[in-house]
Amino acid sequence: STLLMNMSNTVRLALHGKARKGICAAGANLSGNSSDIATKEKGLEVIHRKIQELTKHQSVGAFQSLPMVIPSKDILYSAVRKAKMVRPTKGILNIAKRERNRGAKQLDALMKELAVPLRNYVEKFPSNQDLHPYEQSLIEFTLGKGKYEEVLREVDLLRRKITTTGKQHASLCAK
Repeated sequence: STLLMNMSNTVRLALHGKARKGICAAGANLSGNSSDIATKEKGLEVIHRKIQELTKHQSVGAFQSLPMVIPSKDILYSAVRKAKMVRPTKGILNIAKRERNRGAKQLDALMKELAVPLRNYVEKFPSNQDLHPYEQSLIEFTLGKGKYEEVLREVDLLRRKITTTGKQHASLCAK
């Protein structure tokens, strides 16, 4: 309990404004009389995550860590090639069931191979609020107001559509 109090005091002194309020709210959950170690460890993890979230957008240089964007043709051809290599589950003797199983697994593999790069792009490209003001203005002048966020939303929407459509068609194929 005293360790947690000392830690929360250190965090309060280290951070200011909204960050301090968020950390203090998380630390307040730990200061109770509970002797459950797992609960306290979870609380410490929450505090650690909040510190990381609140301090990650304070430096310049987010453009240096952007992922390499692969052309859409390459993503599609790679996904089709990997989906072709998927084999049906072993032990299915009925040929029709085996081929349905193979088709469902291939559709699922294709969906995953298309969705994973898109998810990585959405995760790796920082949101506009996480960028330094200089980088925010640079994006606004280069792409136009709101275009960066719009493109990220469209990529995420495409990923969701691919995932839902792939799951629906894979389940239909498996029947």
